[in-house]
Amino acid sequence: MTPEQKIAKVLKQIKDEAAINPDSQLMRFNLNNWIVGAGILTDDEERRILLKLEKEGVIDLRLSQHKNIEPKEIVVVSSDEARRFLESTYYWVEILEGFEEKYKAYSTYLELTKGKPKEANHDELHVDGKDTKNFLNVSGDYVVGDKIGRDKNTALPESNWLSKYWWSLIIPVVVIVVAFMITEGRFPQAFNFLQSRLDFTLENNTTLATTTRNISDILSKNNNLGTTLEQKSFLENYKDSEVYGLGFFTNIDEVGETYYVFMNVGNNPVACAFSSDNETRQKLLLLKRGDRVSFSGTFTVANLNGVAWYIKDCNLLK
Repeated sequence: MTPEQKIAKVLKQIKDEAAINPDSQLMRFNLNNWIVGAGILTDDEERRILLKLEKEGVIDLRLSQHKNIEPKEIVVVSSDEARRFLESTYYWVEILEGFEEKYKAYSTYLELTKGKPKEANHDELHVDGKDTKNFLNVSGDYVVGDKIGRDKNTALPESNWLSKYWWSLIIPVVVIVVAFMITEGRFPQAFNFLQSRLDFTLENNTTLATTTRNISDILSKNNNLGTTLEQKSFLENYKDSEVYGLGFFTNIDEVGETYYVFMNVGNNPVACAFSSDNETRQKLLLLKRGDRVSFSGTFTVANLNGVAWYIKDCNLLK
């Protein structure tokens, strides 16, 4: 799907759910974290689209259907607030002025004709509920080119065996593809990712100080702790400590003389603040979605805009 089609699907879900709610301006948006497949948005994609729509001022997001009696406007929030927002499986969405205009602008990307029955014409007949073009209906026991008796069953509509058992063809296809990759020396991207992590460690372990920690290890450990108290106590050990990491680029923004590079480090969103010297600026502006970013910096144990772990004083590594 194109980015526009993804945004259109989220807008349609909001509109459809709000239409059946007692309050037509408010709906509960359940993120998809259990179904995967072609044409299906992941919870990460849905969450990013909702944040985009909120930033554009057409919806308001909150974890409860009741508004906070003391609304806050802050850039850096506590790690506990950010964790609750990022780990929530649903949001309450309030439809604001401008939503309908946004929906109409993206409605052309929806597959409005999907599932619409096709109109019959003079050269189509229906056999067992299926459309058959130019089908000749002949009565009698014998037709030229046909056979009498049990062989006439061949005139029945073709079997839908393939639609029922297509999955049984996947295993041999996968085996053939893997065998070809091994023979040709090609490996899937997953293996390349593991290899890149190993290369990153080997390349930088001689240049980074022994006290520098891998941010991925810190965040992974924090995610596995059971309580908020344990997480706060654990993260305090690494506040303002030097860290390094390997992320995959998702976005970039500029505030004043600082570039904020957003990336995914494992399953954790991270925002890295770089100074805007000419050499660094040239490298950052060439980044594309999915590019590897090797970096070092100072871990603040805070969140930027409530959606990404904030690392300041960042530098690019080789």
